[in-house]
Amino acid sequence: MATTFTGNSFGQFGEPSEPNSWAVISLTNQNTGTNNRLTWGIPAQDSFNSYVQYDGTNFNAEPNSLFSLGQLTYANGSFQSGGFNGDFPLNVSLALNSPITGQTNFDFSFNIFNTPNTTGDPVEDGDRLRFSTGGLSRQSFTFDGKQYTLELFGFSADGGNQFTSQFNSPEETVATASLYGRISPVVTSTIIQDYDLLFTFRSVTTVIAIGYINANYYDLSDAGETIEISNLLDAGQYQGGVRGLAGNDRVFGTFENDVVNGGSGADFLVGYGGVDYLVGDDDSDQVFGGQSNDILNGNMADDWVSGDEGEDYVRGGKGNDIVTGGQGNDFLFGDFGSDSLTGDEGADCYVLRRDVAVGKFDISSVSRITDFTLVEGDRIGLTEGLTVADLSFEDIDIDSDGVSDTTIKLAASGEFLGVAMSVTSVSLQSSFFSVTSDDPGLSLLS
Repeated sequence: MATTFTGNSFGQFGEPSEPNSWAVISLTNQNTGTNNRLTWGIPAQDSFNSYVQYDGTNFNAEPNSLFSLGQLTYANGSFQSGGFNGDFPLNVSLALNSPITGQTNFDFSFNIFNTPNTTGDPVEDGDRLRFSTGGLSRQSFTFDGKQYTLELFGFSADGGNQFTSQFNSPEETVATASLYGRISPVVTSTIIQDYDLLFTFRSVTTVIAIGYINANYYDLSDAGETIEISNLLDAGQYQGGVRGLAGNDRVFGTFENDVVNGGSGADFLVGYGGVDYLVGDDDSDQVFGGQSNDILNGNMADDWVSGDEGEDYVRGGKGNDIVTGGQGNDFLFGDFGSDSLTGDEGADCYVLRRDVAVGKFDISSVSRITDFTLVEGDRIGLTEGLTVADLSFEDIDIDSDGVSDTTIKLAASGEFLGVAMSVTSVSLQSSFFSVTSDDPGLSLLS
């Protein structure tokens, strides 16, 4: 019999993370709630206060099934001053009474973007309320030996038949919608074992997916452009980030979280600080993460992809790529093509894919791990549940430098998975681990 969690939900807002110095903010209690209405701005003449209000409800929910967490009311008045753009917290509490009793608080972050009201169209001038961490929370509770968390899914105005991933309220209106979520087992990864890092990466990619669903991105021209994001966009305006089109683009990020897809053309992308998501896409690109923990992909053609500082998730994609991690404990994927994988400093994780090995009987067609170092804690992941027992190894000096290298093959077929340079097979064999097909560490860039 399926487990059903029952109880009631309630929650409270907090003040914005980085309000302007002139922002006028208040938190009030409504309908027996505590700090469940966040109000901002000084209303324009003949308008009303802008606010968002959360009212909880009773619930019955099976794991992984969507259920209503209560109602959000979003009043979008015109204000003359005192507004803000950016993130603000919502703490949602689940008070469970079956099959366990107790209260767990889940911290979420919402984002508000107030449009400048320049078009005269109330829909175009409507403001947007959305998840800023992809509806994910770090908190969890334990039942029957398993950890569960609460994930927000979206908004529905028709009882759960249709969902939207952001809440748009036309100017001078008050809109209501139910907030839906699900109680899910806590997600873990054998690739990205640090839970906080995995949470950060999943939050970033989920927000980007929401941005793409809502066509919320900024397109460059077909001619190719050189831009600095800080000079072009308001912070948080486009959750889908910047999209290059046909030209050769040069895009320089900020010290916040940047999202860039180069599109066609030979692009040059630099993230600088923040948790950046940079994809070269078509043609031969150069992609550099910069500081902090970044998600990077060359994608098509022969690319140069470098994580630089931080703990980076770096993929070459298709083509013959140069993939480097830089400082920190990085995650490197050669994917298709004959790639050079260099972790540099730190305990790095290299992932070799079973599907990429199909038909690979030529050693020159597979990826090379250039600096595997067991004492630094380097690891090699094998997809589709492969284990070291499925492999065969050969010590051979591939580049004739007088140092032994190791080929890694599928024992049953003789197909090459990869090559580890300047290391013996004995040193390698304790470093392998299996990766299941549903590991979230495989799908951050899917």
